[in-house]
Amino acid sequence: MKAGILVDRIDGSQLSFNITACVNHISNNMVNTDIIIFTKEPSAPVLTPLFAIMPETEIWGFDAPVISTSLETASTLLQATGPTQKYFYVWDLEWMRLQDFMHSNLSAIYNNENIELIARSKRHRNIISKCWRSPSHIINDFDHKDLIRVIKND
Repeated sequence: MKAGILVDRIDGSQLSFNITACVNHISNNMVNTDIIIFTKEPSAPVLTPLFAIMPETEIWGFDAPVISTSLETASTLLQATGPTQKYFYVWDLEWMRLQDFMHSNLSAIYNNENIELIARSKRHRNIISKCWRSPSHIINDFDHKDLIRVIKND
């Protein structure tokens, strides 16, 4: 089984730390499971990665599920033709802090039927559901068991 996660960068953020810890755990404990991190910007991870890190342009030929992690990466993922399944992990409720936003631009991502929404917690799921489509899944802070369940489509 293979999958990808599309991030802005793999740096010292809490998101990057959780992703790295999650994918390292999967790499150490699950045979025949390959998760690749695709990045928009080059950066240095805070933990030693036990997985491949590639530039975002590689998702165009990647024939497996891909999970985006921000509005910007979700927008990129929606345009890519390679991934077999597209997800937007709403790690951060970033639309709440945008100063100059167009509802139609946000709706084109959050309400797009070509991408499944994933919430970070039950609380986030409730908030997202009140503003946009209801998330199909919950992955608690990039928990490895939740991630595998989503990728396997269980």
